[in-house]
Amino acid sequence: MKKYLVLLALFVPLLVFGANTPEVTDITNSSRLYRTQFYLYAGSQYKFRTYSSTDDTVIHILNSSNSQVAYNDDCGTDCDAQQSAWCSTITYTPTTSGYYYGVMRHYSNGQVGKTATIKAFRDGSLVSTQPDRPLGGYKVSTDIWDAYTNGAPLFTFRHLHFYYLNRSKEEAGGSTVNDSVMYLMTGNTITDFNDDGGADLSSKIEKTSGSCTSNCKILGGAHYLSPQSEGNARVVLDTETILDLDGDGLSASLETILGTSSQNSDSDGDGLNDYIETLGTADILLPWEGSSPVEKDVFVEVDYFGRQIGANYVNFFVNHEQYIRDQLTDSFDRHGDIRLHFDIDDHLGDMADTGTTLKFAMKGNAPATPDPAAYYLGSMMSTDFTQTRSGIYHWVVAANRHSSATNESSGISYTPGNRMIVSLGWNANGGSENKYAGTTIHEMGHAFYYNFGPDKHNGNGNGDWRDNSILHRSIMNYNNQFDGVPVNVPGDNIWRYSTDNSTNRPELDWSYTNVIQGWTNTGANGCIVDPYINNGCTSDANCAAGLVCETSTGVCQSPKLACKSAGAGATSTCDCTFEEWPVLDLTSGGQMVMSAFVAAGVISAENERENPVFGLRGVVIAENLEDLMNSGAKYGKLDEYRKSSSEDSSELTANEKFYTEENKKIARDAYISLLEKNGYKENEDYYITEDNEVMLIEKSEKK
Repeated sequence: MKKYLVLLALFVPLLVFGANTPEVTDITNSSRLYRTQFYLYAGSQYKFRTYSSTDDTVIHILNSSNSQVAYNDDCGTDCDAQQSAWCSTITYTPTTSGYYYGVMRHYSNGQVGKTATIKAFRDGSLVSTQPDRPLGGYKVSTDIWDAYTNGAPLFTFRHLHFYYLNRSKEEAGGSTVNDSVMYLMTGNTITDFNDDGGADLSSKIEKTSGSCTSNCKILGGAHYLSPQSEGNARVVLDTETILDLDGDGLSASLETILGTSSQNSDSDGDGLNDYIETLGTADILLPWEGSSPVEKDVFVEVDYFGRQIGANYVNFFVNHEQYIRDQLTDSFDRHGDIRLHFDIDDHLGDMADTGTTLKFAMKGNAPATPDPAAYYLGSMMSTDFTQTRSGIYHWVVAANRHSSATNESSGISYTPGNRMIVSLGWNANGGSENKYAGTTIHEMGHAFYYNFGPDKHNGNGNGDWRDNSILHRSIMNYNNQFDGVPVNVPGDNIWRYSTDNSTNRPELDWSYTNVIQGWTNTGANGCIVDPYINNGCTSDANCAAGLVCETSTGVCQSPKLACKSAGAGATSTCDCTFEEWPVLDLTSGGQMVMSAFVAAGVISAENERENPVFGLRGVVIAENLEDLMNSGAKYGKLDEYRKSSSEDSSELTANEKFYTEENKKIARDAYISLLEKNGYKENEDYYITEDNEVMLIEKSEKK
């Protein structure tokens, strides 16, 4: 990357950039902008009139190329008796027959709910009346811009990007549908139009030629057929994209306005690229979903089953949706400064202990043969999970049971960590709000790195002395999963990961300072966080400083080894605790293992640095920025597309190598290597499913 920056620095003096100032404008009350199509005959005289007794209307006529051919604001001397002076009248005689467009807007911004009538006359006769059409639109003034060609062959053109997007379904006053339209204007002349060119149904205009030298505007609004799209919106103008220092698709100048880093493509460290958090990808408008490039975001889609229990029908999870949403949102924001976004999505059907083919939810083949008629999380993901959200959203399936028709486990989390089951429907009344809140955040914890080492619950969970730790105040502790975590300070949310530290728990011994395996916390009571290294040790000398060797297993253990010998009834002084929030990993959970592709020669080390592969939680999203921006349409639909396509497509080329069986094996083997390095054993701590994916085995689940 540096060599390109050097070349750029050498040639910048040759360029004259003009103004081209990036801009971000937030809008309140973006209203509907009316657009209609009609056929005009060459040589006929047409008159278009707007009618409203109170509102100031403006009308534009565009040709089939969306270039303006006529315009009027106030009808002046050409008003008829039913028009007020604020209405519009256009007289136009086309020289070419064909389809034309009429655009009607309000002179003032933010006119939600306003309407007017349009009448069209041909050679003096009324030919069309369109009553009560929405009268809105929102104009945003921009600096002058120029997308000229300059400096060829070094720079043949410059990209200028204009965006109009709704903000957002989670925002007060935001729209509930995200369909927008946009025009560029010079003075009162429309020069460009776009409907669905941006992410999902938002608008985007990319300019590689042309300019606006004065009175430049962006005219946008909600689609005229979509009143649900009215509400808050955002306009983004990005220029000088040559100067994109971190390769995230946003210019350095725009990043200054946004408050993001021009040196880091993921400024807030949540695993989501700054571009998609600002502008979205092809089929998902992430900012409309609630994302911010300067605040950590976690997105969750919940699909759910139901069950008849006595006289009541229970939808798992949904019955306690608001409580779960409120409690977990508060916990993530209060302790991790993370914004949690829930989307309660699809009802998947009914489950029961008996009398139905759907008894439990499971992915692949469990160690014991599963019910062949059961619902399979893996095989149904492409059907029920919103595929454009892959690599961005976690998928929670709320079910009756998992793994078997008799398993009374509360839930399970899969590898990679974007899929989990909350299986509480077998409980009386389908489970309590406390059980659903605690289990959901517990299983999500496994997706956030709380998986590595034999102790997958950071203080308990292997059926030995760590079970039901008294000191480890975390939702990952089975002792707290259903009842909440004891508070450290007033105001603590009881549904949380551990906040233990020397400030709020001074009674513990926090003097142990050895740090191994990259963890930044060492825990209390002389314990090392996650120190269980299986290296075949035969003595303490084989272990890292501060660890002791358990010679019977060859594992380097905590110096509190004697606690384990005391069995499950050991006193609380033998337990360990530490602060979990600082080591929570939203980006990949250690599962991306892209260095394995370099080692295998799939990509070069230089390409990994200069054209990084974008991934999240173990999922490859895109090989480069261009594919990242379009990943919403490709990811998750790749296999379906391949099956339906009879010939090779250029759309598959960029990502194809990451979906071959050979490269899946490379990534899988690298991940297994990490597991085994941390003491995991096949068929004891993990197993390989029938479709060759790695599944972690929960050895103990609270009933």
